[in-house]
Amino acid sequence: MSKSEKKVFTVIIFIVMVFSVGITVLSLFKIPTISHDNSAIISIGEAKSDVLELAGLEEDDVVFTEQEAEIKNGFRYYDFSFNDGTMGYRYRIDAHTGDVVSSSSEQID
Repeated sequence: MSKSEKKVFTVIIFIVMVFSVGITVLSLFKIPTISHDNSAIISIGEAKSDVLELAGLEEDDVVFTEQEAEIKNGFRYYDFSFNDGTMGYRYRIDAHTGDVVSSSSEQID
């Protein structure tokens, strides 16, 4: 084995050892991780009924312009936009808890 081959072999062995030691050290310490349960507790249909109730409206009285499930920053949401011809409404519902994350309404011109 030539001198340059020995150097390459030594560097490879060193890298493998450093990697192995690093993995061992990391496994000894529990590193906290953020884990969000993305399973929906309430269905999008239940959330839709809830936002209509909050707005004091019936489904037959509104037109939905947005109704979607979204995962943002590790959390699952349901987004709704709808109007009754005079007012526009927007709601974001936490799909796990059913809580209203944000809501707004405005008069339609």
